Amino acid sequence: MMNHRAKLSGCLGHTLHRMWQDKPLYAMLLPALIYFGIFRVWPILNMRLAFFDYKARGPWVFAGLKYFQTIFQSSAFNQILQNTLIISFMKYVLLFPAFVIFALPVLHPCSALHSASSSGPAAAWMAPSTPLPPSREVLAALTMASA
Repeated sequence: MMNHRAKLSGCLGHTLHRMWQDKPLYAMLLPALIYFGIFRVWPILNMRLAFFDYKARGPWVFAGLKYFQTIFQSSAFNQILQNTLIISFMKYVLLFPAFVIFALPVLHPCSALHSASSSGPAAAWMAPSTPLPPSREVLAALTMASA
């Protein structure tokens, strides 16, 4: 049992050591995690507000589906739903092609941007790279398969 704990703590220590070595990468990841937490996770956690009568001070009283009934019985519900669907659909129709149109000149090898920068400082990362040598695991698997 102690051997298992020692192995686990050694694995955790190794992982923490690797994370410490890669701290610039985690620092670059931090803004995305903060954005994700604020704009994706926090609203999901606060969906409970739809089921309570919110009071800044004092206890929240459970309202059940009262607010949903109010919206669905509203005379403006059809217009609200239509506007929501139009906006959501237009985001896909307009934004997806915009991203593709933006990416094509950057990534396509025959583009003017690519040929203009082929002699500049960006040429090193845009040029085809040489293949990496096989890893130790691949070499070990190949030698075991041939033996």
